[in-house]
Amino acid sequence: MLLADACVYPATVSNPESNIEIGLQSLKEQGERAVVASWNIPGWVSVGWLGWSPDGQRLALNAVTGTYGSPKTDWQLWLIRENGGPPTLLAHEAYGTTWSPDGRYIAFVRRATYEKPAPADLWLFDLATSTEIQLTRFDEQRYVTSVAWSPDGQRLAFAVTVEIGDSTADYDKIGDYGEVWITSLDGQEQYPIAGPTAPDAPVAWLPAMEGGQ
Repeated sequence: MLLADACVYPATVSNPESNIEIGLQSLKEQGERAVVASWNIPGWVSVGWLGWSPDGQRLALNAVTGTYGSPKTDWQLWLIRENGGPPTLLAHEAYGTTWSPDGRYIAFVRRATYEKPAPADLWLFDLATSTEIQLTRFDEQRYVTSVAWSPDGQRLAFAVTVEIGDSTADYDKIGDYGEVWITSLDGQEQYPIAGPTAPDAPVAWLPAMEGGQ
């Protein structure tokens, strides 16, 4: 049994780059921690999420990066291979990430700007073709907050927060209500299935149901 962890060594005055280190620890053998990846990113960095692929051969990581003195941040999506090799930067402005059951896709949420109002849409990164696929195209009053794969990997459920208001001040609220949507992998079959719910509500599939229905 392997436990993966991510450590961040922050930038200093003499070194303006932060270092991310991915380590593996065998809980069964209680051996030494092995470093499988280490790389530098300019500015400050924090880790938002680290997750194994279903086959246990790869790790995906969200790193939040920025420059000291600047309010702009970037949620970067990285791919790390368990057997070593240089990490691969897959996407920018990607958060809320989750692996597909077959390990081909990584679903994530992208918000072009964090200055409200601004939509946040659901995307896929196709590891087989190294391409990004945009699944939703919401207006500025809707943003995706959580994502869950169906057990068969053919659909995604996702929560949407809907903000109502006509002035900028109204968008300082978390949101007026929520919705739950379903989408196919090509985005052609997409519709709401529940609402109104609480804003920012999580969604989850029941694993025991055949086909995830």
